[in-house]
Amino acid sequence: MASASLKHNLPDIPNSSRRLWAPRRHILFIAVLLIYSACTVQIAFRLPAFASPNEALHYEHLVLIRKTGRLPDLHSSVRADERHQPPLYYALAALFTLPFPDPPLDTELPSNPHFLATRIGNLNPIVPVTPSELPALYAARLASTALGLLGLIGVYIGARRILPDAYALLIVSLTAFQPMVLFLSGTINNDLAATAFSALVVTWSIVLTLQKAPPRSFVAIGMLLGFAMLSKANTVFLLLLIPLSAFFLWVNTRRWRKPSLAATWAVAGFAPLWGLWLAANVLRGEDVFGVSRSVPIQAILTAPLTDLLLLPPHLEVIFRTFWFDWSIGGVGFAPGWLYALSAAGIVAGLAGWLFYRRNATMSTWTPALPVMHAIWAVALVGVYLLTRTLAIRPLGGVIPEGRLLLPIVPSLAWLTACGWLCWWSARWRQLVALLSALAPALLGVFFAFFWLPDHYPQAQRLTPSAIAALNRFEEPLLYDDAIALRGVKAEPLYQGKITNVTLHWETLRRIEQNYTVSLQLLIPTSPSWTVSDRQHSYPGAGLSPTQRWQAGDWYADRYQLLPATALNGPTRALLGVWLLEDAGGQEAPLTVLRGGQIYDPPIASEVVIRPQEPLQPPAEHMLAEPVRFGDVVALIGVEWLPAASAEGEIAGVVLWWQALDAIPNDYTVFVHATDANAALLTQNDGPPNFGLSPTRLWAPGDVIRDERLFAESPITARNLLVGLYDPHNLKRLPAYTEGAGLPEDAARLTVDVGGAAQTSPIR
Repeated sequence: MASASLKHNLPDIPNSSRRLWAPRRHILFIAVLLIYSACTVQIAFRLPAFASPNEALHYEHLVLIRKTGRLPDLHSSVRADERHQPPLYYALAALFTLPFPDPPLDTELPSNPHFLATRIGNLNPIVPVTPSELPALYAARLASTALGLLGLIGVYIGARRILPDAYALLIVSLTAFQPMVLFLSGTINNDLAATAFSALVVTWSIVLTLQKAPPRSFVAIGMLLGFAMLSKANTVFLLLLIPLSAFFLWVNTRRWRKPSLAATWAVAGFAPLWGLWLAANVLRGEDVFGVSRSVPIQAILTAPLTDLLLLPPHLEVIFRTFWFDWSIGGVGFAPGWLYALSAAGIVAGLAGWLFYRRNATMSTWTPALPVMHAIWAVALVGVYLLTRTLAIRPLGGVIPEGRLLLPIVPSLAWLTACGWLCWWSARWRQLVALLSALAPALLGVFFAFFWLPDHYPQAQRLTPSAIAALNRFEEPLLYDDAIALRGVKAEPLYQGKITNVTLHWETLRRIEQNYTVSLQLLIPTSPSWTVSDRQHSYPGAGLSPTQRWQAGDWYADRYQLLPATALNGPTRALLGVWLLEDAGGQEAPLTVLRGGQIYDPPIASEVVIRPQEPLQPPAEHMLAEPVRFGDVVALIGVEWLPAASAEGEIAGVVLWWQALDAIPNDYTVFVHATDANAALLTQNDGPPNFGLSPTRLWAPGDVIRDERLFAESPITARNLLVGLYDPHNLKRLPAYTEGAGLPEDAARLTVDVGGAAQTSPIR
């Protein structure tokens, strides 16, 4: 029989070993289901409302069904929505919500004004809701989980009919923990329903075909086809499985009666279900298939196939959105290694089919399994790619929406699992299958329980022990006597590098509204501040609004800053923290008190911003021999700033300093310009870099560009005397080169009034 042939071609373990594994194989499958359920429930309850693609529109569909008891009215729609989609998933999700109060529409929920406005979090389109506030949302998400479990159980039962148990477990694991399948299993969408029914259709079509089941059995395949097409229109390509099944039944019998009856029963199973949907579309004034609102069929039919040649540059983003895209707007991509690993796994699995015959223990090869999976999947992929080309010419890019390909995931899992195991000898296949089934499950746990919370961070409520360990301000910042800022923890800041900053809040009383936190990185330049970066958000990256805070609670609230200002070395900066309230559509800052006095601006902390790499003076301005000042500073370069008005005159000088050691004090730099007779022409004394880089901020290896302009500019100077002194006692740091001290503890630099940069120090 074909099924027996297939079992030999993909060998099972010996009977004695099967008895040994028998108690465990179902436990392992149950364990996979439990891990899948835990991951999807975690996603369902941890993911912000409407944070997955089009979830708000899918939610609207089921709410309208719940409110009216019928299909949504297409003609009252004022936006591109999902009302035209087949109704099965939405009706089922609406049933899941019946035990709970009538839910509001998505447009009736308050929007998050900071949605997608910050570089961390704020991926929640609405102000966060809890399960107690909107239980229908979470019940509808669990409907997706239930459908996912149904599909996985059906795949496992069917796969065990023709494959060893370990193989079936691997197929289930690859399907369940495909990242986008896992993600959508915890959200409101019809893609997961389509994937679950596709899994049942492809699995049982192949099982019944290989086992040469009675023709009437195919009515069940037809009904599953009907359910799939009532979930999402792209599952229509599953209809190809009917002629494929008939063909392989004919191959086994060389008679047309049984294949014809099987196809007839299959059509009888899906035609009434699908026919009702087609008729409903006609009655609603839609196209028969109900897809014109999302799929321009006429444009697809007339699109030149040569446009497919425009796709290769966009295949990467298509694959990324198919494999892992866990947020709206392409901001939920996984680390790059996941895409490389998954692509390598698929290639390795599919390539294994090249060794199918070599590893077979019987010479008969049954092509039904790979062919039936591959042909329908290729048809769906081909039409999908053709639809992607429609946007390339008018928009210059694609709208990837790789999740539209999710119905092929079960077939991809079958082909990858069986092909991967063909690489191994019969002795190792069972063990490899079990270990390979474990890997996707572990990845699923990682992304659901670790990556997801980090991608959608919340303000962390602090325990008494954590509060006791905080480094607090001596005097907190009090905002309107409602909230106190107790401390700030900032990681080292570098120009062009994202840095975490954590604010520690205490709630003093019940808060009536949601305040916006405005965290600003300020450089105190003259005459006003330079804002290097700012982040406006509700606390907890948008997910912990202050209305939920309870009096007496403490929170750790994380933000990310990206210093973008050009720097001349380690630069003093300030962290300003404002709380803003909505005052008639305008944001108004709360009054801030510190030590009983109004504290404006509310500067919470001083920080240092450094270049990512130490600065380097131009080679032509480097000193042949650096001048050392004490054991802490070296002058390594000098650059003259020529006057634009007269040749041979200078407007100032740029000094390049290098820190040799930590400097506990703030030293003042002095620059004295003298003429040929050593008479003082002008001077410029002050802290380095206009006061933005005081020496107490310098660390070993730091290089500081220190520009000095002369008040009486331009001047014709002959020498410059350069050094550092303590402003409290005017004592200079000792200056020396090559181990020898310099007179007056100053570097004497010769100026070439002809314009050349003669910068060698003289004693």
